[in-house]
This record gives sequence, C-alpha cells and structure tokens, in this order.
Amino acid sequence: MSVPDGRRRKRPKTSLERSASASFSPKLGALASRCAAPTLTERPFFGSTSPKSKEKTQTVSPNSESAPATKKEPIESRVARLLSGRTLVMVGMMGAGKSSIGRRLAGRLSIAFADADAEIEKAANATISEIFEQHGEAYFRDGERRVIQRLLDGEQMVLATGGGAFINSQTRAAIVADTISIWLKADRDLLMSRVKRRSNRPLLKTADPQAVIQRLIDERSPYYANATIQIQSRDVAHDIVIDEILTALADYLDNETIADS
Repeated sequence: MSVPDGRRRKRPKTSLERSASASFSPKLGALASRCAAPTLTERPFFGSTSPKSKEKTQTVSPNSESAPATKKEPIESRVARLLSGRTLVMVGMMGAGKSSIGRRLAGRLSIAFADADAEIEKAANATISEIFEQHGEAYFRDGERRVIQRLLDGEQMVLATGGGAFINSQTRAAIVADTISIWLKADRDLLMSRVKRRSNRPLLKTADPQAVIQRLIDERSPYYANATIQIQSRDVAHDIVIDEILTALADYLDNETIADS
C-alpha cells in the first residue's frame, strides 16, 4: 500500500509480537537498573577524598614542624632565678681575678657588684696600704669583717672579697651561712704574673714575694676549700671562666632544688 509522501508505512505489530514485547520490558527495566551508573556516594571518583580522610589531612600533629618549639631559658636567667635573692661571694688569693671576674659575672646576671676592698677604703677614707701601715693587719681585718657583714646584710650582689677575708672565722661563717661562695683557684706563677704589675699589696712588700705567695696559698687553701663552688682561674678570656662559673652554679642550684623538693 502506498502513502502520499512515497514512504513505506510501518506494519502494525501482531498480537503475538505485542505480547512478547510486554513480557520482555520488565527484564529490560531490571537490567537497566542493575547497569545504572553509581552515584558519587556509592562509588567516589578516583582520586577524590572522603570526608573522613579530609579530617585526617587537616589535623596538625603536635610533633609536626608547624608546632611551636619550646624556648630554652638562658643560663643567666636560670641562675638568677634559682639564686632567689642570695648573694654570690668571690673568695681566693690576691690576683686570682675575683674583682674582674666578679664584676662581669654580676653584669651577666643583672645584679649589683661590690668590691670589699674598695668599700673598706671608702669607709676608712684611706687606702689598704695606709691602713696596714698606720694600724696594722689586725685592725684592718676587724674593719674588713664589719664592712663585709654590712654588705652581706644589704641587697643581693656579687661581692669580691680580699684574699684574707675568708680566713676570718666570723666572716667565713657569715658567708657560708647566707651566700653561695665561689673559690677562684690559681697557681703561684699566675698569681705572681698578675700581682707584680701592682704595688698596692702590703703583704708582698718583702724581699721574696714569690715565697710569700706560696706560703699564703698553703695556709689559706684549706679555708678556701669550704667555698660552695671551686673554679680554676687561668690566663684565658674572662667570659670563658664566667661561663664555667654559670654552669657550676646552675648544676649546684638544680641539685639544691631537687634536694629541697
């Protein structure tokens, strides 16, 4: 049968074909359902990150490089804090460096400094040599004891004492009881190389000052050994010796804190 446009008309389905198509459609629908593309939640795109893994990547570990580092307390601050207001007293032979080292140590700790001999001269309005010449050593030692006690009763400081101060039993007892003492040890040759540059040492105004130095070392060392800390003085930069003093003080004060706890 022909149609006006010349195309061939589609033949109508027979009843048997319609029945077969109807019976096949549910199976086709079920297959289509089974072959449907998965949703994003069922099967994430390759390379995507699930919410759980995102949380992990955003969490910063305390041990990571971005965590702030603990700042170490400078040894000067640590020693000054642990001293709790106590005075440091430098003891030892003349020429050991008590005044020069003590002054710089005080600067590092940001506390006051005093030189006992300078304070004695100020109080007496006379030099050490003049006091020895006019009044003798016994008079000088008694005045030295009183001046040092006054300084110990005052503010916290680094106090440099004269070579014979720690030999006086009363002065030594006061220093041991209320302060931390530091013995700057030095051998005879080093002491001689230093004291010969100055003429204000009354005890060395003899024919054989080297013999006097050795005798004083032998006599005084057992007393100096009662000091809290012992440091070897030598011909090196002052800061090297001061660093050793600070390290020894930190160790002593740390142990003291542990013993008190």
